[in-house]
Amino acid sequence: MDDMVIFGGNKRVLHKMRDDIENYLRISLGLEMNPAWQVFLFHYVKRDGTEIGRFLDFMGFRFYRNRTTLRRALMLKASRKARKIAKKKPKTAYDCRQMLSYKGWISPANVYGMYTKWIKPYVSFRQMRRYVGIVQRKENKERMKSICGTRAKTAI
Repeated sequence: MDDMVIFGGNKRVLHKMRDDIENYLRISLGLEMNPAWQVFLFHYVKRDGTEIGRFLDFMGFRFYRNRTTLRRALMLKASRKARKIAKKKPKTAYDCRQMLSYKGWISPANVYGMYTKWIKPYVSFRQMRRYVGIVQRKENKERMKSICGTRAKTAI
């Protein structure tokens, strides 16, 4: 396991949890925890409007108490890829698959404004899914022909 995130309402309880997890990893599994762990106050907005704490930057997302956004670098890569694909006349299956992968990042995040401004005008995910589906069926058919063809030759 690479990363671990534990949420709680009390720092004392969180420190106790961390100690218990570290003991379990050391005793039961013979593993060591990275000493660069942190316990910090999660981002929230007070009644008077002041922001306290910080967001959690984890696995390409920025988690706030009330929303989830993408890392800036990831949003930039997705928008650049969309513009690049829009300029290409014969779109390749590889490019479409990459853009559909970005759609997987975009879907769970609260970035609809970014999506409508920087991606939606350039690409159509519906058309990309259709195209990738057609290409995938052709590839699967060819792969099955090659597998069946080799089996038939070896069986004779």
